[in-house]
Amino acid sequence: MDIEKVMSPKFDASSIFSYSDSYPKEVFLSPLSASPTKVDEFITRRFVFDALAIANLKAKAATSSSVQNPTRVEVVTALLGKCFKAVLKESSGSNKSFLLAHAVNLRRKARPQFSEYLMGNCVWLAYFICKDDEETELHDIICKFREAIAKLNGDFVNSLQGDRGILNFIEAIKLERETYYTNPIDTIVCSSWCNFGYYDLDFGWGKPAWVSALDFSHVGANCNGVFFMDTKDRNGIEAWVILHKEQMAILERDKELLAFATLDPSPLKEY
Repeated sequence: MDIEKVMSPKFDASSIFSYSDSYPKEVFLSPLSASPTKVDEFITRRFVFDALAIANLKAKAATSSSVQNPTRVEVVTALLGKCFKAVLKESSGSNKSFLLAHAVNLRRKARPQFSEYLMGNCVWLAYFICKDDEETELHDIICKFREAIAKLNGDFVNSLQGDRGILNFIEAIKLERETYYTNPIDTIVCSSWCNFGYYDLDFGWGKPAWVSALDFSHVGANCNGVFFMDTKDRNGIEAWVILHKEQMAILERDKELLAFATLDPSPLKEY
């Protein structure tokens, strides 16, 4: 066995991000409390982008000099953001701004980087607003996406460590809530599970034929969300989209989206 390839989980996150019992738990938890969300009927649909669709999206996004070498996740996030804005316009009768949030792995943002085997939810959300009166072409959204992620740099991660780390954490959460949640606004939260190596896992009965996300709408999800998964060939993306049923009915027939994605194809198909 190649000892260098053996995963060694690290459980020392508490020594990196310290917590003091001197702060009441209510102070620690209050800024994390989610804004009230209407409990309603949300459903999940799976949109699959194969390698050719990804290549075409990258080429379309790269026609602007402002975007160089877009990634799979960037172009699919941008397309879904553009389509989500169209959904809001059709469902409300007018252009609407919306907030897009994307989970970011802080392990790679730290300087020096944390171990990839550091256990725990070492993530932060990168936020950006797509305004009703702004263009929402692919490159526009990708630029906003990159600007939001760039703010989560080594200095930011360092600010969450040490004696003042917990205070800076609370202040950062409060600032985000005051900036993005003061006025009601439609929000969609994205998380990429691509490149996690799920298709390389073998528990003794062979590697998986298909790896899927959970149908979150069946476990009480009541917010808009997107989870990105690899296709089996690792070149495409499966986007598991959660929306209110009325908005999903609009998204499912979006011509621009369906020009690149296939709605719920057989998981046994080779991409």
